[in-house]
Amino acid sequence: MSDAFEKKLDIDLSTEIVTPHPVWGKPLDGGALSVFFAPNVPHAREVIELAQRFEIDYETVLIDRNWDTNKWGLGDFYDLRGAIWDDRLLMKNLENAVCSDKHFDVMFIPGINGWRRFTDRAKNAILKRVEDGAGLVINQPQHGVDMPEVEGSMPAAAMEERGEGVYRAPLKTDPWLSKLSPLIPLHEETYRPDA
Repeated sequence: MSDAFEKKLDIDLSTEIVTPHPVWGKPLDGGALSVFFAPNVPHAREVIELAQRFEIDYETVLIDRNWDTNKWGLGDFYDLRGAIWDDRLLMKNLENAVCSDKHFDVMFIPGINGWRRFTDRAKNAILKRVEDGAGLVINQPQHGVDMPEVEGSMPAAAMEERGEGVYRAPLKTDPWLSKLSPLIPLHEETYRPDA
């Protein structure tokens, strides 16, 4: 592992454009916080807005809930970041970040597509970081479902597996997520990974 981590077909968010804002935590008592964010594409600007208000050193990996935004949402990497059933590159970028030696005081990680989509290595690294004292904010923690083993766009076979298009994931089946959040059993999970 190294302090720097590799991310492919992703962007580094820029603080070059400054919006009018109050300063809430600059400087922070004790120095800058090291923060990892995995924002969705349309709301990635929120990371910059926080960086303008607080003394933070941040790293990001963009992971959107919607497959089409991942595929076409970044102009520099148009049509290269995945497909309807294929978010392996994004999950590898996440794994590289959380498995690196880079210190994070806190991590903001999405769970809307389901933690089953994260690699076991990434989930173990997140859990280890939390056990070692890192803060964790999970946005919409859900277990999710396993994706069909297909490449590219959804073929007819995957369409049959999809059924009505609504997935219901079993609750309390992911040991990593259950350890990280007591809120998991409080809601029924329903989502459409192709929506």
